[in-house]
Amino acid sequence: MMKTTKPLSGIAAILLCAVLTVCVCACGDGKKDNSNVSPSDTVSASAVLTDEEWVEKLLRAEFETIYEKPYDEVVFTHIKIYTREEIKESIEEVAERTFDEKDIAFEVTFDIKPTDPKDMEWFIAPNGTPDGEWSRDNSLCGYLVPMGDNDYKLASYGTAF
Repeated sequence: MMKTTKPLSGIAAILLCAVLTVCVCACGDGKKDNSNVSPSDTVSASAVLTDEEWVEKLLRAEFETIYEKPYDEVVFTHIKIYTREEIKESIEEVAERTFDEKDIAFEVTFDIKPTDPKDMEWFIAPNGTPDGEWSRDNSLCGYLVPMGDNDYKLASYGTAF
């Protein structure tokens, strides 16, 4: 009688390797752990934003902290990015500070809709105009400064430079 344990041992070893390979491959879900990635890192790495998009993105984030009452919607109706020449000619307050080539000076007009129309006074001050459920023609100006490659922060804003 011939011993068959050696061939069976070899087949068992091959099957065990195959099962382990399948288990190792199946256990990973293919997703990366992004728990340590901030939203600004994600935006910076995934897309290059225009100056106007940076202004809108950072102001929207700021609105979440400055308005003490909830609002439903913000619509930017005008975003002006100042050129270096315009800054030197007409915005003395900004021109006096050291203004880097990558800094972004802006002026915006926006409409905002409070969640509760009774809270309109929070949204029209100091320069908005009530119009039904909306505060229209609010305006701000300010500037952004770079925070490394393809990232900015809101450095200053208000109703005047």
